[in-house]
Amino acid sequence: APTGFTLKPGQTSEKMITTTAANNVYNIAYIDTVNPTVQPITGLTVNEDSAISPVAVTASDNVSTGTYLKVQATGLPAGLSYASGSISGTPTTPGSYTVNITVTDEALNTATTSFNFVVNDITPPSILTDSPINLETGTAANVLIQATDNSGAAVSLSVSQLPAGLSYSQGKITGTPTTPTASFTFTITAKDPSGNT
Repeated sequence: APTGFTLKPGQTSEKMITTTAANNVYNIAYIDTVNPTVQPITGLTVNEDSAISPVAVTASDNVSTGTYLKVQATGLPAGLSYASGSISGTPTTPGSYTVNITVTDEALNTATTSFNFVVNDITPPSILTDSPINLETGTAANVLIQATDNSGAAVSLSVSQLPAGLSYSQGKITGTPTTPTASFTFTITAKDPSGNT
């Protein structure tokens, strides 16, 4: 407080400080230059399409409280949002995300914290091909095999138990079947980068 002024009890952190000096009461403008605080959040790993337990965001300030202390969360995975002091929802898109929490008080002082949020991909790829596949003995085959993944990443494909004369390479079954048979069964395996098959 200025020389000759005595702060009244309980008013050391108010925007307007009431003081007493020479039997007079003064209102002194108080400039808040103290940044708010936000507690660090430990990195999280969750599965896609599963609701998360709410993640508390704990912030405080020497002056601002309640709605006057603004909290913003950016970089959240799709399906998650921040409201009323916590992050909640159901993440839908696999990946690794950097989430930034910014806290701003009425005087525009800020504090930030960041944490890593990993959403695991647990969905197998989808295989696209004709079924059944009709081939003729002695006739060249050219069968396209495709696969897609919800992550958008490339998928590895393998084919086993093909009839004699046929082989798989680069998304196609080619060759000429040599052994007549009423039907045959072969196996197509698609694997995404997360190991889902």
